[in-house]
Amino acid sequence: MATPKKTTPIWARILEAIAIIAVVLLAVSALLPSPNGSHSEPRVKSANNLKYIGLAIDLYAMEFAGSYPDTIEKLLTAEDITSAALIRPGQKEGRRSYFYVGRGWKARDVPANAVVAFEDPNMWRNGANVLFGDGHVEFVQTEQLKALISQIAAAHGPVTMPSQY
Repeated sequence: MATPKKTTPIWARILEAIAIIAVVLLAVSALLPSPNGSHSEPRVKSANNLKYIGLAIDLYAMEFAGSYPDTIEKLLTAEDITSAALIRPGQKEGRRSYFYVGRGWKARDVPANAVVAFEDPNMWRNGANVLFGDGHVEFVQTEQLKALISQIAAAHGPVTMPSQY
């Protein structure tokens, strides 16, 4: 005697087809670039440059009794960093991309929220990436950045980011 074949209900086949289509669409969307990727990509690369600069500063300080370098360019000869890291992606050489404010500092005296370096504030419309004493990089809005730059210009030591930001 033959056993009757089980038939899959139509709703189950439709649900399976929808699931397969969803997986395929998800895979395709992961491979496509985001619509705003062309605008944010240089800013992300620039933030990565600042992180790399921060690591080079930390290595420099470890090799030179905790002292930060006098200039950011000094990292080129003292650490394994290339000049490309000192230039914002897409920018021509010759124009300063990053401003370094750590001259004369000792690593032990630099608070985590102290500004160590920042991008040229004219690079982006609404702010710039900032490297802090603990090595993290944050995009700071224009008004906050202007206040920080004013403090840096008036200070003789580390300028810290206010905690409310």
